[in-house]
This record gives sequence, structure tokens and C-alpha cells, in this order.
Amino acid sequence: MKQLSHLKTLLLRRWQGTDWVGRLLILQAGSYLLLELVSLLCSIIQPLSWWDVASLLSFYPDGALLLRSPWRLVLYILPHQHFLHLLANLALIYLLLPPVLRFFGSYRMLSLYLGGAVLGGLTYLLGYHLLSAYGVEVLPWSLRGCSAAFVACFTALLVQPQGLRQLRSKVSRGFLLLALLLLIFAGVSTNLGGTLAHIGGLVFGLVYGWNYRQGRDLLDPLLRRFYQTPSSSSTDEELRTKLRHSGYASLTPEERARLRQLRKSAHLLLLHDMHDYLSDLLFY
Repeated sequence: MKQLSHLKTLLLRRWQGTDWVGRLLILQAGSYLLLELVSLLCSIIQPLSWWDVASLLSFYPDGALLLRSPWRLVLYILPHQHFLHLLANLALIYLLLPPVLRFFGSYRMLSLYLGGAVLGGLTYLLGYHLLSAYGVEVLPWSLRGCSAAFVACFTALLVQPQGLRQLRSKVSRGFLLLALLLLIFAGVSTNLGGTLAHIGGLVFGLVYGWNYRQGRDLLDPLLRRFYQTPSSSSTDEELRTKLRHSGYASLTPEERARLRQLRKSAHLLLLHDMHDYLSDLLFY
């Protein structure tokens, strides 16, 4: 029992000591391995040999099924088609999301991640029925994986004038956009459903990123609705405007310190609640 308690404490400290990119990696990898383990156990128990646990979370282009199990619209990001699919997505999260986290902060990155997943699923549902109506044969395969989610995040970053500075590399914006489009449309001939979901994530990232660039943060109403934050002074509003138009690199050390304080006050309740919930779910 002491060893189990020590392991739980060690894992909890590891969870608390990492940022939300690391936590997403843990959640994606851990959920896939857990689903595979449960499916394996079910396969060796004869009455449950037909039970594919991942299919209970996967998204299908079926409106009636979505109404009966709406959680699929978000939780389909947890299962993956196979291990290489998971490995590729984990590598892209590890490479692409840290600059998104530095630029937008934890709250907006997580909102972009989940919003891209939701719009990706809805785009698959709508595209499936529209293409079927016009005689295009689309197999109603299950939608699994988190690629639409990180496509939304990275697209929103590329739209920003100062977004490339967060990458800390000399790669051009055009090259990155071309690579992103190749990633989105690479499987159009073999996985049209996945391509439709990628397009949904791309659209979500473009819409949010363009509005953010113009000084309109579409996530602010959500933040104000669920979390009470101190009223912003004119100085704080000027700081946000400067950040949107000139980027983080243009801020003075004093402005950066003030920005960190504002982000902390705005995101503290959200991150604390999510941290407590996920910690209880994983370790208790």
C-alpha cells in the first residue's frame, strides 16, 4: 500500500509540474492505452468478445446517434485508429502546440483544441450527408484522433502577424501553410472523413485567428460568462491591443509582467478546476 501511495504521489507531482501541452500528451497517450487494455480484456472474455470500447467514444456521421450520445463530438479525440496514428498525433502535438501555448495561453489553447475537435466532427457529419446527396460515395467510417484539434490551434497561430516568432525558427509562413495543407489533404483518397474533420479544424482556427488579429477575441465572452475577473483598466486594454497588433516581442519587461499577472488572474479558476478534476480522475 505504501508503494502504491508513493507512486500516486509521484504521478501527481509529475502532473502538476508540467504544462498543458505535456498534460495533453499524457491524456492522449494514457486514454489510448487504457482503451486498448480494456478492449483486450474484453476480447478474452467470451461474452464480451465483440465489444470494442473505442467505438463507444468514436464519432460517426449519424445525427440520431449523436443525439443519443453527444459526448462523441468531443471524446472521439481520445481513441485512435492504430498505434502509428497515435504516435504521429503525439509528435505533432509536441512540435506544434508549445508555440500556441506561449502565444495564446492555456485557456485559449485548450478552447481552440476542443473547439477544433467539435467543428471537425460537425464538418464530417455535414460533409458526409452533402456528398452522399450528390452521389459521392463516402463510407461512414468512425472518426477517431485529435488531428482536427491541433490543426485548429496551429492555424490560429499562423494567422497572427507575430505568430512565427513563437516557433523560434526561420521557416517561412508560406512553407508552414503548405505543410499544413498537405497534412490536411494527404489522406483524402483513403480517409475522406478524416479530411473533412481536418477542414473543420482549419476553418475554426482561421475564424478565431483572424478575429483575434483584428482585436476581437471570440473566447472573451466565454471567459466572462464562467469566470468573474476584475474589470480591466484602460491601461490593461491598451496592453491587450498592443499584444494583438504588435506581438509579445514588442512588450517591455514591465508590460510582460503585467500580462502574466492578467493571464494568471483570468485563468486561475479554470486551470485550478480542471487540474482538480483531472487529478481526481487519474489518481484517486
